[in-house]
Amino acid sequence: NPKLLNSIKVSEAEVNYRKLIEYLSESDAAYLKRRLEDVEHGREETIEFTLNPRNGERFYLFGKISQLPGTNGKQFAGVFVDITEKKSEENKLNIFKSLFEASQDGIAVESEGKLVLANDSFAEIFGYKNGKELIEKEILQLSSNDDALKVAEYFQLKEQKKDAPNRFEFLGKKSDGSLFFTEVSVSSFEADKKNYIVMVTRDVTERKRAQQAIRESEEKYRNITENIDDFLY
Repeated sequence: NPKLLNSIKVSEAEVNYRKLIEYLSESDAAYLKRRLEDVEHGREETIEFTLNPRNGERFYLFGKISQLPGTNGKQFAGVFVDITEKKSEENKLNIFKSLFEASQDGIAVESEGKLVLANDSFAEIFGYKNGKELIEKEILQLSSNDDALKVAEYFQLKEQKKDAPNRFEFLGKKSDGSLFFTEVSVSSFEADKKNYIVMVTRDVTERKRAQQAIRESEEKYRNITENIDDFLY
């Protein structure tokens, strides 16, 4: 009908007497064949497939197929809705989900002082088994007592959308109580009138130790050079 033709952006002349499978991938064509066989056995089937018109675009359709009466089981009718936009958003979501789960950096989302989402890498950094263990935990539970005030003030500024650096270091606390240095890159977004803070976290303890060792080494040799009687340059 015109609605379908307009949706997939082809003319009636282009589709008349053409086989539907010409517009389907090989896997979708096999899938459609199985669904039609089910319909022939008396079941009305829902189906989701992708049309590939010759204009290069792809369209996702969802609907039902039924057998036309009096056609000896070889003619079918389909009523569909175009779910291309929804499918596109779903694909984007799956990409972000894959990135979230596969990232070696710890990623977590905080709102109103509590974690609402965390990947397993974030959990590992703070000494937990998986991200689910951290849901509903307060962000201050992941901070040392010495840095608790600094962390609270920082996230309060972020939630109030006030000026605060997008990179932040603090002394973190693992589940067993041991302390380590962590660096957090922060961004935020708003949804359903709530502000959410996204944290990308790394354990930078070794880097901090290396920096401290360099500072101590520089100080030691500075003291030596400043207190010897020989000329030195």
